[in-house]
Parts: sequence; C-alpha cells; structure tokens
Amino acid sequence: MIQDLLWENGDIVLDSRGQPVMISDADVVVQDLKARLLCPKGAHWAHPAAGFDLLPYVQGKLTDLTILELEQEIELECQNDARVRTADCQVTVLGPGRFQVAVVVQLTDQTLIEFGLTLGALA
Repeated sequence: MIQDLLWENGDIVLDSRGQPVMISDADVVVQDLKARLLCPKGAHWAHPAAGFDLLPYVQGKLTDLTILELEQEIELECQNDARVRTADCQVTVLGPGRFQVAVVVQLTDQTLIEFGLTLGALA
C-alpha cells in the first residue's frame, strides 16, 4: 500500500481539523501522473524531473498529426513512471489550444486506472 498527501494547485489539502488529507494506492498514482502531465519538466515541486512541454500544442494548430503526437507524448510521460506498465491516451479537441485527455494506464501489478483532465489555454 502506498500513501501520500493529497494536494491541489500546489497546496496540501487539509481536513476540517486542519490535518493533511491522505490518499492511497491508485489515487496516489493518478495524482502523480497528473502532476507529470500538467507541468513542464522541472516546474513541479514534488516531481522536478517529470513533465513535458505543452506549449507547442496549446499555441499551435491541432491537426490529426499533432493530436497523435500529443497522445504519444502523454503515453510516454505516463510510462516514465516506474509503476506504469502501459498507457493509452485519447485526446479530444475542445477548441483552439484546449483539449480533453482520457488516459488508461495498466500498472506493473496489473491494476487498470482511468482518469481524465483538461489541458490547454484557459476558457
């Protein structure tokens, strides 16, 4: 069993008594993978060696080719986590520089985890 503190927007989440909220197992993996996907390399305080640059996808035109490239980049970034065996990603374009990401990862212990997030420019 793995455990970690729950954090949102760079802040540790506290419960009603002011104590840090703990998460475990799949929730920890999802939190870590989202951190990898939402921050450029070196920008996240908890995962400075993780991340990739979304700027070309946010600022550029999303064509079939760049969407495929983005899906592959996301899958590779997820697979850089030692707990992840395989990753499958599907990107849906929501508008200029904005996209919804659906990810399914299989962990090394065979557990399947699904999560999604919205990436790109602010609405």
